[in-house]
Amino acid sequence: MPFSALLDACVLYPSTLRDTLLRLAEKELYRPLWSDQILEEMRRTILKDRPDLRSGQLDHLIGEMKTAFEEASVSGFEGLIEAMTNDPKDRHVLAAAVVGRADVIVTSNLKDFPDSACDPYSIEVQSPDEFLTHTFHLAPAVVMGALQEQARTNSVFPNTLDDVLKVLSAVAPTFVEAVIGEGWPTGLALPREPVAVGTEDRSNWRYEDNAAPLEIATRFVELIKTKDPGQIDQLSGLVTASSLPAWTEAFRKGFSAQFLNELNHTSTKVRYPADGMAYVFVLVTHPDHTETFVIDKPTPHQMNVITLIEERGKWRVHQLGQMASPAQVGKTAYSW
Repeated sequence: MPFSALLDACVLYPSTLRDTLLRLAEKELYRPLWSDQILEEMRRTILKDRPDLRSGQLDHLIGEMKTAFEEASVSGFEGLIEAMTNDPKDRHVLAAAVVGRADVIVTSNLKDFPDSACDPYSIEVQSPDEFLTHTFHLAPAVVMGALQEQARTNSVFPNTLDDVLKVLSAVAPTFVEAVIGEGWPTGLALPREPVAVGTEDRSNWRYEDNAAPLEIATRFVELIKTKDPGQIDQLSGLVTASSLPAWTEAFRKGFSAQFLNELNHTSTKVRYPADGMAYVFVLVTHPDHTETFVIDKPTPHQMNVITLIEERGKWRVHQLGQMASPAQVGKTAYSW
């Protein structure tokens, strides 16, 4: 059974943080706990910050949370509240954690839960940043898949992985740094805004025509464009081990029509910005022309770059979309 974490009201709002925490619970990385009192506090905070929302909308939200996690609600702790020795306004939180047998309380109000109050019950207190970072290190692939899913299912901002991470960085900067430091793919769909490239120093890059990375990149593009879920097993021989979970989930869900329409053939020239790293540029259809061409300089148009990494002597696709820098994937650039 996964460990249990009681979520304080202050981490259930803002909404992006709540969404991330609950998606990780859906992946069974931990068992979430809360009380009706905590949910009511969350409701008051949201209404204070968003007076435009109706109470019925929050009733729906709380109902969805309770339905999704039927065993999360803790009750019967009221008689224990006065015995708690932490900050009086948060004693109900610690009491619920004790009765719910929580392993950890996730809260932004760390000072309200001193060790002297929590140690007798063997309950650890963590900030959302620490909690998310620990969870990421325990199951990076699963966490990354949840973040990708969160970005794709949002119809408004934050609806890209970069946007989700940008929002989370305000409350969980160490977690975001850990995700970025692992070099996970952030371009599983065409960027919504033009990608500015060309400022990097390419003077020491190596160039090669029809080299080994090109074959893998070409096969990868062909596989995506088949849209055949029956061929999903082929991904393991084409992508890096760290990006495989995210690509597998994206392949199962399917790619947008715009993405597939604009994803054409690959350039024959392979670019090497570092040892064990290569770029293959994807031919993009200009909106005003029928022919395809490579965008190799800063332009107002979109650009797709396939970033490949050499793993155990074999080239594998790691990212598609924005150009990943060598530093993002742990490589030392020839020049940048």
